[in-house]
Amino acid sequence: MGHLIFNAVPKQFWNEEPSLVEAPRLVSWEKEDPVLRFSSLAPLDGRILKTFPLPKRPGTSGLVECREGSIISRFSSKNLRGLVVSFDIFESSWPLSPSFPFFVDAALRDLGRLNNGINSGLRSGDLLEIEPGVGIDRLDHKWPSGKITDLSLEDAGFTRLRLVDELGVHHFHGFSQRKDSAEDEDSNDFQFNMYVPLNLLSLEESRIEPRPDLDLGGAEVDSSISGWGESRREYWRILLALGLICLLGEWAVFHRR
Repeated sequence: MGHLIFNAVPKQFWNEEPSLVEAPRLVSWEKEDPVLRFSSLAPLDGRILKTFPLPKRPGTSGLVECREGSIISRFSSKNLRGLVVSFDIFESSWPLSPSFPFFVDAALRDLGRLNNGINSGLRSGDLLEIEPGVGIDRLDHKWPSGKITDLSLEDAGFTRLRLVDELGVHHFHGFSQRKDSAEDEDSNDFQFNMYVPLNLLSLEESRIEPRPDLDLGGAEVDSSISGWGESRREYWRILLALGLICLLGEWAVFHRR
C-alpha cells in the first residue's frame, strides 16, 4: 500500500525545511503519468496561495513542478512509497475543478497496488513501478507471448515501465548471482517474483468467470391496463384536423394585417 500526503513533508526523503513560495507558476508536469492522465492543472497555475516546493532527492521524482521545485512528487523506498502534495488544497481552486476527483481516484488506484505477488490493478497504458528489494541486481521481464527482456534498475533499487503492447500475465523475475566462489557462481539468491495481469478494461468491466446460470431481464405487460395506445390510434385524425384548422386561422390573421 502507498500513502497520499497533503500539505506535509515526509522527513525520510526531505530532511531540510522547504522554503515558502506564494502563487507559484507551473513550468512542467508529467501528463502521461497515470495519476495525472485525466487531470487538468490549469486551476493550479498561479492560483495556490502558498506552497512548499520540494527538491529532487534520491528515491523521489517530481510530477508537477514550478521554478522552485515540485509541488506534487512521488517518493519510493524499500517499504514505503506514495505521493505528496506540498500545499493545502483548500488554499487553491483545485477542489472546485472537475478534474480533482479524477486525480484522487487515480492516486488511490495507483497507490493501492501490491509491490509483489499478484498485482491485479493495472490496465493498458498504466505506469508500473517495481521494487525488487535489497540484493536484487538483475530483473527479467517475461511477456505473455513468451519473450524475455532485461530491465535496468535505478540507483534507488526500483524501475518503472508502461505496459501497453501485450495483454495477459506479465512475469517479473529478479535475482542476485553470487560469484564469490566457483561453487556458487550459478546459485540464485534473493529471488523476486511478481505477476501482473494486464487488462484492457477495468476489473468490473472484464469479469470473465463462468456463472451458474444466465438471467435475462423481462416483465409482463397487461395491455388492458393502459388504454392510451388505443386512444392515440383513434384520435390522431381529430388532432391532425384541429392542428390544420389552427394553422389556417393563423395564416388568415397574418394576411389580414
